[in-house]
Amino acid sequence: MKDGIRTEDQMRVSRQEVYEDYLNCYLQQCTDVRPCRDTCLLKKAAWYLLMEPVPSGTFTIFPFYQALGKGCGALSTDYKKLLSAFIKAAELLETICLNLFLQPWKKEIKTLKTFTGPFVYCLLPVLSSSTIQSVLASIGYLPHTDTRQSEYRLSKDANPDRAMLVAFELLLARVECYHLLELLDKDELGPQKWLEVLQRRARPTKLEAPTEKKTMIGPTEEVKKKKEEADGKEVGLSAEGWLTEEKRREEKRREEKRREEKRREEKRREEKRRRCQQTSDTREKYQTLISCCVQQMFEHHQ
Repeated sequence: MKDGIRTEDQMRVSRQEVYEDYLNCYLQQCTDVRPCRDTCLLKKAAWYLLMEPVPSGTFTIFPFYQALGKGCGALSTDYKKLLSAFIKAAELLETICLNLFLQPWKKEIKTLKTFTGPFVYCLLPVLSSSTIQSVLASIGYLPHTDTRQSEYRLSKDANPDRAMLVAFELLLARVECYHLLELLDKDELGPQKWLEVLQRRARPTKLEAPTEKKTMIGPTEEVKKKKEEADGKEVGLSAEGWLTEEKRREEKRREEKRREEKRREEKRREEKRRRCQQTSDTREKYQTLISCCVQQMFEHHQ
């Protein structure tokens, strides 16, 4: 047993079960709005994705495989860079969904500016404009170009529950990216093989029909065997291996936060020293002035 989840339980994990755990994570434990970092839940999601017989059916709202496939052409063979950037984009979209679900009354979430740093540097380099518009429209954000700079505005009929479902699929997208990164990191697959895995997971049931026999009812035993072997190789990878990258990213975030706090502390100290010096100089100046005045008064009376 590891982290309270037995192997046989992992094998039986369902989408609904993972979604309910994800929902409860925010309804019962959430202290701030940010992408899910719960280790047990992420591991459970990884097992669900590995054991899901029809991976393409996992994403019913967020077009993960299509979006990732478009990115493959944009960034050529640098798939690690693509996947890392895709994870950041998914985290940003997940945060937007969570804000809508957990804090729908906030005025700050009523509009999304397309010229802000996160939008320009996290979303646009990875996702096409049509994909971004489709995902945002699915949670109630519609584009408006009647202002000086374009933005998305939240419609009145936006559904927070649907936003939470999209957030869940974005979580699954992140986990799937970590799994694909693991395939690349272990050199199990070259770029071409990796693309084949991506295509198979996007369309797992699509098989090429033979040119001579168009009435073939199902795949041959040989095709089935090859598919099972390929799927077995993919599932055989550790479901926990991708978590190492997540931990590295989390540790990096913590280190950056520590450095930022240290810089702020040094800045506060420097400001305090500067103010103390100014106070000391001012005090000294007033003491000198008072001494001069006293001296002048003394001399005048004499």
